[in-house]
Amino acid sequence: MGGYLLFNIEFKDKKDRDNFEKLFKIKRMFQYIDLTYDCFYYPTWMGYAEPREMLIKMKKAGINPIKFLSLDVGTNGDWYDEIKQKGY
Repeated sequence: MGGYLLFNIEFKDKKDRDNFEKLFKIKRMFQYIDLTYDCFYYPTWMGYAEPREMLIKMKKAGINPIKFLSLDVGTNGDWYDEIKQKGY
């Protein structure tokens, strides 16, 4: 199963944000203009297990997000906070 997933990810700095975008080739929709790197990314079609795999790849690449949220746009589901799952 899969769907269009919209991501809201907050990074600790510009370097982590740029490394994430280069690693996953994902396009940023916008970023809040303030002292944080709180970014939203265009909805992307992917399987429901892929966000967890993204977190594993991010960890291996040394990217530690402050916040990692995804929303299944197709079902209008609630925000799902994968980073708070046991083991992450």
